[in-house]
Amino acid sequence: MIQKRRAMAWESNGELKEKFDNTLSLMTSLAEHTKSCENMEALRRLEGKTAALYFELFGLLFKKEFPFYTSAFRRVRPFPSTNPVNILHSFGYTLLHNNIFSLLRMKGLNPYIGFLHAEDKGNPALINDLVEEFRTIIDSMTLYTLNKGVLRNKDFFYRKKQGRMLSLR
Repeated sequence: MIQKRRAMAWESNGELKEKFDNTLSLMTSLAEHTKSCENMEALRRLEGKTAALYFELFGLLFKKEFPFYTSAFRRVRPFPSTNPVNILHSFGYTLLHNNIFSLLRMKGLNPYIGFLHAEDKGNPALINDLVEEFRTIIDSMTLYTLNKGVLRNKDFFYRKKQGRMLSLR
């Protein structure tokens, strides 16, 4: 997962080369540290740090005229999402999560016994482990959809108490 995120972030323009080079170097260093982790908690911390670094670069992959072009992009977890990027991420990750869940159940695997993610009651840890391998596909689709104008600001609307939503009109 770290290598996939590193590879996706590398595909940016030369204007931000130094920032990208420094961040990618740090991500590579974190990836090397995963080989010597002595426990799962240490591995989870490294994964979390790498994800945070990745999303700092992610905001710079959008066109400059977009309000979410930023080096301070943060993946927002609370519902409701407030901007088109997080709305598309949430939508894509939900579809991905549900598809993987269904595939594992069809094959008779227990989705609640995972490796990297914690096994909490009701948390499908194996699904969360597998979803990590495919998140960059959703991220790439989000970048493409917004940068190419497939979806625009007018395709999202705001409702009090519900936040911003994608219009199906």
